[in-house]
Amino acid sequence: MMDVMTIQEAVNKLTDYKITWRVGLKLLWIFSFRMSGPLTYSVTNFAGYQPYTSWRCLKNSTRCLDRVVQTGISRESFCGTDDEGVLVENVDIEWDLNGRSTYAIGWNLLCDREYVGTFISSAYFVGAFLGIAISSFLFDRFGRLFVLKISEVCTLILCICMIFANKIEYMISVRIFLGAAFFISNNGLLLYSVESGPYHLRIASNVMCSFFWFSGEFLIAVCGYLSKNWVYILVFTAVVMCFNFVALFIYLPESPMFLLSNKKDEAAAKESLNKLYLFYNGDETTKFTDIKLCEHKEDSIARGKQSLKDFYKYPTMTKNLIILMYAWMTTCGLYYGFAFSWAKLGKNLYISYVLSGTVGLLSLLLLWPYYKGKRRRVAIFHFAVSACLILAIIPSSVGTDVITVSQVACLLGALLNDSVFTVLNLWTQEVSPTTHRGKIIAISSSSGRIFSLLGPQASLLFEWNKTATLIGFSVIALGSGLLMLLLPETSKRPMPSQANEVTNRIQQIKSKIKNTESNEEV
Repeated sequence: MMDVMTIQEAVNKLTDYKITWRVGLKLLWIFSFRMSGPLTYSVTNFAGYQPYTSWRCLKNSTRCLDRVVQTGISRESFCGTDDEGVLVENVDIEWDLNGRSTYAIGWNLLCDREYVGTFISSAYFVGAFLGIAISSFLFDRFGRLFVLKISEVCTLILCICMIFANKIEYMISVRIFLGAAFFISNNGLLLYSVESGPYHLRIASNVMCSFFWFSGEFLIAVCGYLSKNWVYILVFTAVVMCFNFVALFIYLPESPMFLLSNKKDEAAAKESLNKLYLFYNGDETTKFTDIKLCEHKEDSIARGKQSLKDFYKYPTMTKNLIILMYAWMTTCGLYYGFAFSWAKLGKNLYISYVLSGTVGLLSLLLLWPYYKGKRRRVAIFHFAVSACLILAIIPSSVGTDVITVSQVACLLGALLNDSVFTVLNLWTQEVSPTTHRGKIIAISSSSGRIFSLLGPQASLLFEWNKTATLIGFSVIALGSGLLMLLLPETSKRPMPSQANEVTNRIQQIKSKIKNTESNEEV
């Protein structure tokens, strides 16, 4: 008699529970694409930086010399106050950029036109929102891997197009499409990894995703410092993506969960499982030919169509989605608010971004006790509240010529928020049923892009009122932590396949608690 196995059980048998060096290297290979995220969104921080301290007065400009005596070489002296007017190149000043390039000068994105530069950065997240909004349809209609391949190719092409952007309108257009292409591929990679990786590799995969993302933050600061021309940052990004293409285009098959749950093609799902087994283990032995695959053990209802009606039919899934949407908005708003403001919060652009990437990597170490104990709910709540407290009691700007106490406090807040960001990625995937996972990830991540749009504008808010901005950050962090307490714990539990399993799981947990209390009374 043919053995019956759920698709999740089959995926869990792809590798042994011990993570070998072969599996580790291949996971590193797959997730290396994540490095290109910070490289693409943050390139404007270096390509269009405002060089308010990189100029000197011409000897015959008394207006410039008088201002420098009062406020030194700074933004205030360059832009002037009230009706003093901006200092003029070749009349008042000459630039001293040490050979570096910035489009802020050529496109006049200084002083009262600085907001235009933030629009160029925000354009990336407009595209990200649009891309994620349609990604659910694309993944469910054409498959996880096919859409992932196409979007990565588009990301590479658009990086090259950005190199030749010579006008503001062209740059904004390219960045909209670049944001859409990257975040479609980013979501596709996360979706594929959770559906095609065994349960015991979920944490390792999630940590590697975050590791490469924060490594990208660190690398763009190093690249920005070493390469005086920002074009080389995009060239490096293209090299990273080409390295990742090999794994996608040659070795990886379509998601077996997608083939079975969405396409109802058991034969194709078995073939995909055999290819994944070969990829992970290097063994050509077919393991899944003589088994019967089913979607889940208790198929009490037919698989629901992926439509908005399901969210009305299953209110527990809807509640989870609403909480995830707010959590994504909060976490992304804080993350990108800091990411585009380090030039204002710190004294040195490159040191600030190196420190930002460093605290991102340190956040993975901070998460280890919670990953090891599987206490994801405690981690989310703890980190969100801690970030709120640290930001709320932020001290005044005192410190050294390199770094201030205020910047250190902000780095600690960013460290804790990065930890929330890492857990939230995994939690969203695990709390969602297979039939709706693509849709829920797309909606949640799209919500995050709403606040991501405001991230570049945060630098203007810090310029306006730093204290009020930090208080606002604190309030939304606290609200996020409290709401996420209402999400179910997912550690050591199989992912739901159908929407009804989300409700059934909550009922089972409540029943178990009730039985435990009854036994204690007896």
